[in-house]
Amino acid sequence: MYGGVFYNGSLAASTLQTLSQAGSNITKQDLSDYTPKRRKALQAKFSNFEVFVPGAPSGGPLLLATLNLLKNTNITDEEEIVSVLSGKLNDMYENFKGDWGDPDQNQNVTEVTGIAWNFPEAVTSHVAAVDLNDLYVSVVSGLNTWFGSQVMTDNEFILNNALKNFDVGNNVASPKKRPLSLAAPIIVTESGQVCGRRLVLGAADTTIAAQLLAELLLLHQNGTASIEAPRFHFKPAEKLIELEGFRAPILSNATVILLQQMGFKFQKIQGPLQSCNVVEKIGDTLTSHSDSRGGGVSSRY
Repeated sequence: MYGGVFYNGSLAASTLQTLSQAGSNITKQDLSDYTPKRRKALQAKFSNFEVFVPGAPSGGPLLLATLNLLKNTNITDEEEIVSVLSGKLNDMYENFKGDWGDPDQNQNVTEVTGIAWNFPEAVTSHVAAVDLNDLYVSVVSGLNTWFGSQVMTDNEFILNNALKNFDVGNNVASPKKRPLSLAAPIIVTESGQVCGRRLVLGAADTTIAAQLLAELLLLHQNGTASIEAPRFHFKPAEKLIELEGFRAPILSNATVILLQQMGFKFQKIQGPLQSCNVVEKIGDTLTSHSDSRGGGVSSRY
């Protein structure tokens, strides 16, 4: 039985009691029936690299669609990442036609047509790992927003509020249906090169993921420079570009005016900020970097 005490034992009982007190109607059978889903990864070519991401209901399909729009652009610096990607993301969020909802529930983009794209700000932890046999692991997991549901069990587990993502558009909750997410663990390999450049990374939302891949694969930056580079956050419903305080990208007046003419607004945000990690391997040389925006560290054994 999957999950042991988490779904069938003492922790499950504590969780159910806490949920009942909070007004939830989740049952013992609901927890006992839960199992993880194993699905084939999606793959797409981008700038002479193969990019692997999970499918729906993750942010993987949206990320690959965004990268497809960037294929014929001439991004040469970080300012162009902001100006070019902002416009592409805005079009993508308005016109995305790929798979989106839980595939086991036969839900796709038709269920969320016309959505406002006001996802809660994602809060996740990211783990990237590579072993001596070149097995790669990327995990993005978290409470969905700061402090999740703000409900804590007697065992001091804070419960997430991933169900809040069902509030996006017309994607309604139903039994056994898994909520939408913008999170995307990512594995990248150099096309046709067995020992070429390999990257293991991930992000809480596709806006951040697309910027990281633009830094790594279009600007050809190393892992450290790409992770530490200035980033922006995007709220499509408001056409709002959020710049990260003292980490904000340097934008020329011409770029700011151009984006404002396109209807974008700007706002600076302070911490806490989303953090990402990366493991990079070229041949037998391995490097890793943990984002200084977070509290993680990179370790090698």
